[in-house]
Amino acid sequence: MNLYGKMASGIVLLPSGSMKNIYYEIAEALQYKFPHTYYVLHDIGPGTLGNMHYATRSERIWIENERGIAYAKNRDSGIEAVVDLEEFMWVKLKSSTIL
Repeated sequence: MNLYGKMASGIVLLPSGSMKNIYYEIAEALQYKFPHTYYVLHDIGPGTLGNMHYATRSERIWIENERGIAYAKNRDSGIEAVVDLEEFMWVKLKSSTIL
């Protein structure tokens, strides 16, 4: 079980009222359509996975809030996988903000 809990459909549940940052890794096959590989949406409210344009084109999506960091999408190893904190630090540094 990850930090947030998971429904059978794979949707990540967040506690109400928590603000979060969502990080997207664009799929390699689609990177030619995007100027960057990593993107971030800051201070997103509960009940959303953010921008569906980026979400549907991502290999992995991380959610970061006051409870920690977890996958919302991971095509390789599933959302139950443990987040590599060193890798995530680099993702944060490389991410371009979605306005």
